[in-house]
Amino acid sequence: MHKICHIFSTVLGVGYLPYAPGTWGSLAGLCVSLLGLVYFPLQPIIFIWASLITFSLGWISSAYVLQKMSYKDMDPSFIVIDEVAGLFLTIGLVGFFFSLSPLILWGSFLLFRIFDIWKPWPIGWVDKKLAKSRKTAALGVMIDDMLAGLMAAIAQVFIKNFYYLLIK
Repeated sequence: MHKICHIFSTVLGVGYLPYAPGTWGSLAGLCVSLLGLVYFPLQPIIFIWASLITFSLGWISSAYVLQKMSYKDMDPSFIVIDEVAGLFLTIGLVGFFFSLSPLILWGSFLLFRIFDIWKPWPIGWVDKKLAKSRKTAALGVMIDDMLAGLMAAIAQVFIKNFYYLLIK
């Protein structure tokens, strides 16, 4: 069970790539999204469901990994499944307002990374608050990226609508 949780939480080991593992994890999610967009007519609701399922399984697998490995760091950088869940949420939410395209997916990726790295309030507050306890750490690992995904989606919809207003 430990190996399965570890493989899932690191997104097949992507979390161990050097330099910015969160960005690598997000890129893995972007690749899956782009492939899905090219080969299947994915609707926004599919990304929302994928986000919720990834969130749930990520929470479970991260909790198991954190418990079994007894990390002092309650949000180790090699756990990157949270980035995938957050990016899927961004794409799904934006897809309710605009047709999904490779450009929209790349915009979602960039904005998601900005919010995930920057961690403005309430993202940073939630991240720090939940990381204080072993009981809530795995939820903290996952939920801050969901908040970053939500904020990135709001920002992308706002930017795109503002851009359309400037063109007209």
